[in-house]
Amino acid sequence: MSVLTLIHEGFTSDQAEKLAAVLKTVLIGTLLTCAEGGWDVGNAFNLLLPDYKFTGIEEFLSTVWKGKP
Repeated sequence: MSVLTLIHEGFTSDQAEKLAAVLKTVLIGTLLTCAEGGWDVGNAFNLLLPDYKFTGIEEFLSTVWKGKP
């Protein structure tokens, strides 16, 4: 385990290592499916909610980071 890892007192060291491995696997799987388009919804939401304006990533990030260095 890395120096920066915090372990909840309810976990043994062995359990924490197993959990870290599972979380790493989930993260890798999520990133790979994103890269392959597994989370793409196409035009489905636009058809279901024609009058709703979704926030784009650029607008979202500029709002979140506004005034921050």
